[in-house]
Order: sequence, then C-alpha cells, then structure tokens
Amino acid sequence: GIDYLAKPERLATDPTVAVDVSCWFWVDRKLSALAEADDVKGVTRRINGGVAQGRWLPADRLRDMRAAGERVAAASR
Repeated sequence: GIDYLAKPERLATDPTVAVDVSCWFWVDRKLSALAEADDVKGVTRRINGGVAQGRWLPADRLRDMRAAGERVAAASR
C-alpha cells in the first residue's frame, strides 16, 4: 500500500486516493448505520465530534456520503 503519512499531499492531489481514504474513514468509523437511520447529527458527531461551525450537514450531502460508504462496503466483501 501507499504510505499516506509519508506522502500526505497525495490526498489533496489524487482524487482516487482521496476517495479511497474517505471511504476507509466511513467504514472504519461505522457511519453506514447512522446514515441508514438518517441520523445527520449522529454522522456529524462521529466525523467532527459535534457540529461544524454551528451547522449540521444537509440531508442531501448525507445521502451522497451514505451511497459512497455502501459502495465501499460492497466492494470490500
């Protein structure tokens, strides 16, 4: 695998790497269950530890994130 700690710029410059790491984070933090329950606040808390600048994530963004997480979970089976 790629050592992202040694080359963190890959996350900012390579879209494939950015998606892979984001999906790893989604699965590692077990966000799918919260997303399936449409628990926007729960997902936000799990990602940010609370609210982001006093705002919650919009529901449509949560749905996009849930779909990405489902694709990763299916691919890792």
